[in-house]
Amino acid sequence: PPPGASPSPARSTETRGDRQGQGGGHGPERRSDLEPLLLDRSLTFEEKMRQLDTYFEDRPLLVAKRFAQIVGAFTRILAVWRLDNSKPEQPLPPPGCAFETDAEECQAPEPERYRGTVLRDTVCSLGVLFIKLAQTAATRPDLIGDEAAMSLEKLQDRTSPFNTTLAKQIIAEEIGSEKFSEITDNPVAAASLAQVYKARLASTGEQVAVKVRRPGLVDQVALDSYIVRLILRLYTKVFAGADRDYEMLFKEVGSGLLEELDFRREAENAREFAEAHAHIPYLRVPDSIPDLITTRVLTLEWIDGRKLTELPSAEQRDMVRKGIDVCFAQLLSTGIVHADPHYGNMLYDNSGKLTLLDFGLVTRVTDAQKEAMAGSVVHTLNEDWVGLINDYRELGLLPKQPAIWVDKEGNPTGGLGQGYWKPVTREEFVTAFQSSLEADPSQPIVPAAEAVKNPPPKAQIRRKRTFSEITSRLTELSFQYRFTLPEWMLFIIRSVITLDGFAGRMKPPFNALELAYPHAVRRALTPLTRGGQQALLDLLLTKDGDINLQRLSTLFQDADETDTKQGTTGTPLSEGGTKGGGGTSAAAAGITPSLSEGGSEVIKELISSVEGAALRRVLYKLNTELALFRLLSLISPLHFKKLSKVEKQMAPVVMTALRRQLFGSWVEASPPPPAPLA
Repeated sequence: PPPGASPSPARSTETRGDRQGQGGGHGPERRSDLEPLLLDRSLTFEEKMRQLDTYFEDRPLLVAKRFAQIVGAFTRILAVWRLDNSKPEQPLPPPGCAFETDAEECQAPEPERYRGTVLRDTVCSLGVLFIKLAQTAATRPDLIGDEAAMSLEKLQDRTSPFNTTLAKQIIAEEIGSEKFSEITDNPVAAASLAQVYKARLASTGEQVAVKVRRPGLVDQVALDSYIVRLILRLYTKVFAGADRDYEMLFKEVGSGLLEELDFRREAENAREFAEAHAHIPYLRVPDSIPDLITTRVLTLEWIDGRKLTELPSAEQRDMVRKGIDVCFAQLLSTGIVHADPHYGNMLYDNSGKLTLLDFGLVTRVTDAQKEAMAGSVVHTLNEDWVGLINDYRELGLLPKQPAIWVDKEGNPTGGLGQGYWKPVTREEFVTAFQSSLEADPSQPIVPAAEAVKNPPPKAQIRRKRTFSEITSRLTELSFQYRFTLPEWMLFIIRSVITLDGFAGRMKPPFNALELAYPHAVRRALTPLTRGGQQALLDLLLTKDGDINLQRLSTLFQDADETDTKQGTTGTPLSEGGTKGGGGTSAAAAGITPSLSEGGSEVIKELISSVEGAALRRVLYKLNTELALFRLLSLISPLHFKKLSKVEKQMAPVVMTALRRQLFGSWVEASPPPPAPLA
């Protein structure tokens, strides 16, 4: 804070470090005794927390002081929340509206009360751990309530910058001030974790970004983590049998924050991410300068670019499309996911490329999880709700035994009131699930028992649902029926909701879920797990070994509808499609043809590729007799005109499969396929 300003409780250690730096001593900030512990990669998060317990149990006065600050802050929130019956003072933007292109776009359907502002301001004053907990909790209205969740969606990390003199002292101590010929007097960006300066390398004259960790942050995060765990233990004792979702949320946020404290890890994440996504032509990741990186200072390539709010509408649209496309390339293809893609971490450079910043938080997704997410996209757009339920079980979102929340008398109830989970039949849950997703979004969800007797009105012509809409409907359902949220999905859901919200604010809006479809279909055709290979077999072939044209027709018809509605070629941008600003066509770039250009072309291309091994195994199981009959019917002049588009497209696929079975080769130069599945 500026000289003479009163520091907030969350920045008390920073002020102490500032005074130490002015006094000469041993540098601007005494390196925390806890830093080796918190940044030790050989220890699990639980092991680190247990050692923090031991450390702070010997420091009761320090804990009591901070505990009083936190309790006082939340007491104020609760008091205002209970007593504020005033009329709302300002509009609350819809979910995902984190920027304003004009006043009309971001008008909320319902205005916000004063208490929402108090909630955000108080959370922000408590520091980085509480900011990140609140931002993540905004995706869990089932835990904190709708109004609180909507209020926290607007929460932005706008912590005041710390003293630049102190920042330069940290740079000098960590890597040496002589490495830079100039550094700006004021940070170009500041948040509760770090702030960034623009500098120039003395050796080359190259412009770079220098990120400096906020002084005292390690001690503050450690103390706050101990206190939050203490509060959670008290909560568990008071509310015996309560769900442990709050503990899970803290574990995921806390472990991620500890990773963000180490800038060496951020640099490693960025390099790994850049290598995994090097095939995406429109994506940029700033290079780091290896010799100028420590736990507290990170030096990166400087990239000139504009934020989403600074772009005209056409470039906004292009940037959001690219952001969504790369999001699903991460989720469904590479499995290395930038877990914090808010609009402040994205730039649109001068050549129209998307630049991603801040890789302190990166999530890894397994092959099975990628396939389940791809299946959920396909099943949602095909309205296969039973298939979607199976995908959610695979992802860990649904327990094996469905259950409904009931009060002490055993009557179904919603909300956050006291009660317990009562097991229900699978059929009852499927009914409730289907009713929820098919119902008119303007109507409330009704309990399954009532839905069976009096089905709620279905929405009219609503095949294509947005991710945010589905999340909202399932969140409402989770107030009645049991859902679980795996730790690894917290940041992924937040990321997709954010980008889907951006897409919904465009004029005209577009659907992130539909843009994910080409990625999902390609993932479904190239499974990496035994379960995915079996699902591919069920998709392509009937029990008799014939081509399953009905399912393929649905699959590729959805791709056609998606491409027509979105006005795109259907080829994922990450593979060179023409979505948005000046991209080249798939054909011109030598890229895989799109689904809309012919589903068979995708299958034919994959048959001869390395990633098409599973597809080759499936087609090897094609029934030769039925395939010959199918081929004759497909190429017969009498029947060809009557065939559907997909049936016409599948003729060369059947021919390719027969060629393999009859002549033992897929293509002239391709290696033999792997052994078929058992």
